[in-house]
Amino acid sequence: MELFTTCTGMHLLTMLKNNFGYESFRYPQQQIIESIQADKSCFAIMPTGSGKSLCFQILSLLAKFPVLVLSPLISLMNDQVREASSKGIKAIAIHSASYLEDEEFDQFQLIFCSPERFSADYFLQKLKDCGLSLIVIDEAHCISRWGHEFRPAYQFIKKSLVHFPNVNILALTATASSFVQKDIIKQLNIQKNGVQFNSSLHRKNLFISLKHVEDKEMYLLNNISQQQTSIVYTRSRKHTVSLASFLSTNGIRAKAYHAKLSTAVKQDVQISWFKNETSCIVATNAFGMGINKSTVRQVFHYNIPDSIEDYIQEIGRAGRDMKNSNCELLYTNKEVAQMKRYCRSTIKSMWSSYDRYKIGSRVRMLGLITRNICRYRYLLDYFGEELSHNCGTCDYCLSQNVK
Repeated sequence: MELFTTCTGMHLLTMLKNNFGYESFRYPQQQIIESIQADKSCFAIMPTGSGKSLCFQILSLLAKFPVLVLSPLISLMNDQVREASSKGIKAIAIHSASYLEDEEFDQFQLIFCSPERFSADYFLQKLKDCGLSLIVIDEAHCISRWGHEFRPAYQFIKKSLVHFPNVNILALTATASSFVQKDIIKQLNIQKNGVQFNSSLHRKNLFISLKHVEDKEMYLLNNISQQQTSIVYTRSRKHTVSLASFLSTNGIRAKAYHAKLSTAVKQDVQISWFKNETSCIVATNAFGMGINKSTVRQVFHYNIPDSIEDYIQEIGRAGRDMKNSNCELLYTNKEVAQMKRYCRSTIKSMWSSYDRYKIGSRVRMLGLITRNICRYRYLLDYFGEELSHNCGTCDYCLSQNVK
């Protein structure tokens, strides 16, 4: 049984222009769509802001049955429903039992749900009754315990997939090390009938700089632009509040965001930010997936991130409209010394392969700060991507006048 209407590349381009307003596809959007149409599963690594959602939105317009998208956050699902609906796509997010009673799924083109919901027997039966054309696994790095945002419920996805043996999979993520890539492919059994696409993580519009700064609060106060949108990432929930208060007291429209805030407060902060009533968000890494504002011009890291995956994901919030944006990581000599001591002491006590992987990631993050090398070449090498030349736009390249 055909699950998608077949169409030519010219037809896809017409759909892209008429429904989404774009003149051309970015790699590998068209390749993904055509592979799914050709009855293949896909695993794609596409950096933040490169148009992952457009792939399954177009496929939903061509599908003969609903397309299911597994997503980790309610806020992300709601944003995706709003975006799809604005394109004329019938979409629904499932995150309460009432939907299961009231809605017939076959009237929708896109169904968003959490991995927890996907494992529920009653929900699975409703999906089987209406049929599916495709199962999309968004933020697929959450599947792997080696990944930077591991979500245990994602590991149950493969058990539910057996109920849909003839439905292909589209797994999407912004970043994944080679180790995580292999784990995702293995867990989803994509290697049996699938293709993989890796688009470059090199964001030419992002200026990366690492700055030795002893008084970080004053540095932020002097360098955060009130006329631009910014994010300051810090590790401590408590510190998000105190730092946002400091900035706000000194004339910067800043608010705090972390995982322990109530849902209502989180929504208020996000709405204020999207309306430009708040120019700066001071946040833990909870302010990540599902945050889709294209005009972020500054991303600051108040602390050294735990891993390169975290760092790449978080700077990826900047410049999603492809305009130039600045990403600054602030560090002190004390922090670097502490991180070195931690890595040395932990290595001696490591026994499991998981421990070795996690500390190895932190060591590589430390190397970004301590090694004199093009920042992008170093970062891309971690993900198995080779940059044949220095980027010419990071702080190292500019200080050396290297291209």
